[in-house]
Amino acid sequence: MYVTDGLSAEENDSFLGDNDDDYGDAEEEDDDFDHYEGDSGSSEDFDSWVDVEPGYAVDDIPFIGHPGFNAINDPHDSPIELFKLFLTDDIISVLVMETNRYADQFLNGPNSTPDIRRLYRQYIPTNNAEMNKFLGIVLLMGYVRKPKISDYWETDPVAEVPFIRKVLSRTRFQHLMKFLHCDSNGPTFVGDRLYKFRHIQEMLLQQFMTVYTPKQQICIDEEIMLWRGRLAFRTYLPGKRNKYGVKLYVLCEPSGYVYNFVVYSGRHDSVPGFNKSESAVLVLMDSLLDKGYELYIDNYYTSYNLVSELLRRQTTVVGTLRAQR
Repeated sequence: MYVTDGLSAEENDSFLGDNDDDYGDAEEEDDDFDHYEGDSGSSEDFDSWVDVEPGYAVDDIPFIGHPGFNAINDPHDSPIELFKLFLTDDIISVLVMETNRYADQFLNGPNSTPDIRRLYRQYIPTNNAEMNKFLGIVLLMGYVRKPKISDYWETDPVAEVPFIRKVLSRTRFQHLMKFLHCDSNGPTFVGDRLYKFRHIQEMLLQQFMTVYTPKQQICIDEEIMLWRGRLAFRTYLPGKRNKYGVKLYVLCEPSGYVYNFVVYSGRHDSVPGFNKSESAVLVLMDSLLDKGYELYIDNYYTSYNLVSELLRRQTTVVGTLRAQR
């Protein structure tokens, strides 16, 4: 899911560029920390550091959360039934509706040509069952890696993946990938670069938060979803092995369960009075505040401004702190 470098540009030129010139304008990120942009000003305005007595400890904040699974599950549920707790039929229905809408606009709209209609003459509207097959193949492709998408339909016994050929033809898979949409191609929403994905993201997060409530100890960190195509909010990290990608701020618990995530889509994503990284923490923690959670973060996020706000909201913070913040 995270690595798309193995797909060839000929198979899907929207997935990859051939070189750095194809990348568009990537936003360069500081590997260490943001310069503070909150209302409190520089670090000189903060309270002074003071020595504390040995054995000093802050007052305990009682934990009043209710961790564990919230969904009522039959112990005999199959893996697909458990998977459907997250990727629900409602989400699949939205993908089917928007994919069919875009295919109709593309094939029958004012910009359609006889050549386009001839190229996609075999296309018929998809449905929920077929969309499940398509997504299943996409997930399998992340596990069984091939140099090109067409290689998954290879008939050579040495390299074939017979399961995929039995589920969908290569042409049908490529058609669905061409028309796959999460929202309509209507007017853009000013200020929201993720508006075409926003509805699906909110539906997924609703399931993440409904199915399971995390235990008291939680952490927040960033992840990079590799991406080498054109994207306005693609992040450039010159000090990283994988320099280009989409940055995610992720809240999870030690088990690895992702409870919430934020897609970084530009420097304008901030809560008034807090800088970019602080804002990400506050947004991710919104539904868990005032319950006594213990949050673990690194120095990219930790600041006096943020910790003061979280303590005010009955949340303990453990993290390293840079003197400049």
